Amino acid sequence: MIAAPSVGQQVVLDVLGHHMTDWDVAALDDLNDSVCAAVHEAAHHVARAALYGQGGDISIHQVPTGSFPAFGGLSEPGLVPIEVDRADAATVSMMGGVAEGELVALMTYNGEDVRAAAALMGMDRDLDSIHPYAWAPAAEVAALALIRHHWLALLRLARAVLDAPAMRLTWDEAVAALGPGVVGAGDAPASTYDLAWDQLRNGQIERATAGRGWPDET
Repeated sequence: MIAAPSVGQQVVLDVLGHHMTDWDVAALDDLNDSVCAAVHEAAHHVARAALYGQGGDISIHQVPTGSFPAFGGLSEPGLVPIEVDRADAATVSMMGGVAEGELVALMTYNGEDVRAAAALMGMDRDLDSIHPYAWAPAAEVAALALIRHHWLALLRLARAVLDAPAMRLTWDEAVAALGPGVVGAGDAPASTYDLAWDQLRNGQIERATAGRGWPDET
């Protein structure tokens, strides 16, 4: 019997499938770097759009790695508001890595077991640089909630970047790809935040911020 994608996997394939032709539902192979990079940068952009209402360009580019092609990216902050809440800034910082963890958990074999590792590998900065000005667990929860709430918009933006000439979009092009309901939307709904909090707190999903002050670690 041929394995069929789960509902969540099919959502990803419906949006990004033409960039994932090497993905095999039976083998649940690793994801290609370009898709991971696009999802990573799209997540940063979603956070800036929702929390700040503005941002800059977004791009994906190939980076030299020897024998194997790899991709990196850049989500430019644009004109960041003068008054930026430190908790929001921490959430923006964590979005890329947490989005990669969510994608890996959904799309790869035993992905939930490597969610945190994928998230940490995708972090733009070390957690030690986030923790001093915001409680890292709260930033992870807020990031996960935003990612889940805007998941379809995030995937649409990732596809738009991968489809774009030179894999680069302006802010206006990124906003068009996101669609309505993201720019200026603020935090994720309380119900989405609470579910993310409960799953991370109860150990139902791996924490990228393990050892950073969770209630059961003190």
